[in-house]
Amino acid sequence: TGDDAFVDVAGWGSKKIWNKNNVRFLIKENNIPETITNVSSYPLSLPKTYSFQQKLLIKNTKAFILAGGSTLCADINPQVAKALSLKTKQEKGDLYKLGAIGVSLGPFESVKDEMSVQNYLKHMDFLVLRDKRSFDYANSLSLPYTPVEGFDLAALLPQMYSDIKKNLRVDKKVIAISICNYESYKNKGDLANEKRRLQ
Repeated sequence: TGDDAFVDVAGWGSKKIWNKNNVRFLIKENNIPETITNVSSYPLSLPKTYSFQQKLLIKNTKAFILAGGSTLCADINPQVAKALSLKTKQEKGDLYKLGAIGVSLGPFESVKDEMSVQNYLKHMDFLVLRDKRSFDYANSLSLPYTPVEGFDLAALLPQMYSDIKKNLRVDKKVIAISICNYESYKNKGDLANEKRRLQ
């Protein structure tokens, strides 16, 4: 459900479309949703090592790709993966690819957020957007590449599941709900409110 679908689609698409088998998600193994494609997370499940593992993986990869979601809407914290990928791109140049596929831009809460995202976009190699508003905004920025108007990655789910679907019997309609952990992503967010909403 929700953003979990992006992990499944990104893992499947990397292998099926890009023919890439060595794909890693910067996520703890126990946080990876159940997927039809076998996906990898951090190599070690040791507490307090994830920051170190993140830095090591980003520095020793050929590409850092944001896949799906509203991931480009706020000031980029120097400690997060996006900031580390930008630093690596600046160090390695054309030897390192930085991109995003199936994402939205904004909404921005401040001018600082918007300027930070614009700076990030200017260092990317490619950008595929999932909505017209984001596409028009990206085209107004004079980026060093041509943004592409794409679609939400979840639209690929029927193609992914086409072979499996034949064997499934669905006797009733099911509604899946995914609630955004907004406060967890926001600096000094109201975690009590988030907990109340999730309950």
